[in-house]
Amino acid sequence: MSSQAVSRRRALAAALVVTVLWSSSWVLIRAGLHDDRLPPLTFAGLRYGTAAAVLWAAVASNRTARGQVAGLTRRSTGQLAVLGLVFYALTQGAQFVAIGSQLVATSSLFLTLTPLLVGLTSGQLLSERPSRAQAAAAVLMPAGAVAYFTGTLGATPTGLAACAVTLAANAGGSLLGRAINRDATTAPLVTTTVSMTIGAVVLLAAGAGAEGWPALSGQAVVIIAWLAIINTAVASPCGTSRCVI
Repeated sequence: MSSQAVSRRRALAAALVVTVLWSSSWVLIRAGLHDDRLPPLTFAGLRYGTAAAVLWAAVASNRTARGQVAGLTRRSTGQLAVLGLVFYALTQGAQFVAIGSQLVATSSLFLTLTPLLVGLTSGQLLSERPSRAQAAAAVLMPAGAVAYFTGTLGATPTGLAACAVTLAANAGGSLLGRAINRDATTAPLVTTTVSMTIGAVVLLAAGAGAEGWPALSGQAVVIIAWLAIINTAVASPCGTSRCVI
């Protein structure tokens, strides 16, 4: 088997793991928003801020990563800042609002349009045109979701507006993350850690200003820790880099 085939299989396997973790996040976020009454922006900021702290520990223990952080140029830092604002602050902040405003399946259904939007724009922006199989899958995913979730979906104006923001920002962040990692000037760990930190700071600042600081129950702490460590710190270096396919 060629090295390219092995790399592709590893990327697909990693993407599958990330997808499973990402799917479980929806349930945990819904529990935190409703059972523990966590405010969405602050909740998102706590999740990604904690995850960023874990990733910084990984960076500190890696000589190559430390060197790349120290050698970041103004241009690279600016790109990572934009990625953090779009892929974390805007995408995740809006997604948490959407999940808190309507049924979680409704928000998930709406975001199945992401691969279709990415596929339609990647050819123009990245010169990476999807294959016929990828294009067919991008169309079938939202079509299948609509067919499965027929009937009343419990959508709300706030939830749909937040989903629209999430969809646009998620697609934009995926394309930007792909462009940055394709240049390979920084390792995925560095790209993720720096951009996530910037996004988390913005989320926490916005949450503190608009929502205040919540009282955290034991269950809320466990949910935040699990989302941050398992579903974010472990998965994100793959999910925001070479596995964006």
